[in-house]
Amino acid sequence: VGGVEDEYRRTLTGLGADVEVVTPYGSRYRFSNKMRMFDVFDGAREFDVLVAVDCDVLIMGDLSPLVPAEEIGIVPAGRDLMSLDDWQIVYEMFGLSPPQPDCIMRISGQPTYPYYNTGVMTVPGRIGAELVHTWTDILGNFGPVHERFERVHHENQIAFALAVRAGNHVVHELPASLNFSTAASLDRRALRRPFRRLRR
Repeated sequence: VGGVEDEYRRTLTGLGADVEVVTPYGSRYRFSNKMRMFDVFDGAREFDVLVAVDCDVLIMGDLSPLVPAEEIGIVPAGRDLMSLDDWQIVYEMFGLSPPQPDCIMRISGQPTYPYYNTGVMTVPGRIGAELVHTWTDILGNFGPVHERFERVHHENQIAFALAVRAGNHVVHELPASLNFSTAASLDRRALRRPFRRLRR
């Protein structure tokens, strides 16, 4: 975002990567700069599935057996700072009916409304443009949420949950190992939780 040092560019291009400098997303929170990854759904490139990974993630091994080809793949967040009542208000703000609060946070173990860590996610090319259009539209109208709640610094994750609901997208909850934090212990249910296919 904004620029890249020549040394890093040379190293990455030497590994076969394309390096693209982008402008900040325009949010008050830098976490939403990741939205620039989804500019690839502008139609200029062809691909089957986008694997979107934050810059602090280390990939070890072949991800392809765990990547769903037709639906969104993502891991539940570690914890949710919003209460169930907060979520109901946010859904109402965007004219959406809440789904079931059956998403288990992988560190705190709390059940809550679908809330995912967008640090590692897979998005099929066939639904990406529609999802991102809805997602960015919701983010662009997040002002009232910011005014009412102080706990939305991961605004893109809240907006993602709303976009999935608005688009009635199917989500595969990926195993916690695909977005595993070395800084906290997983709840025992996250360790045992099976690969789940959910319609949100």
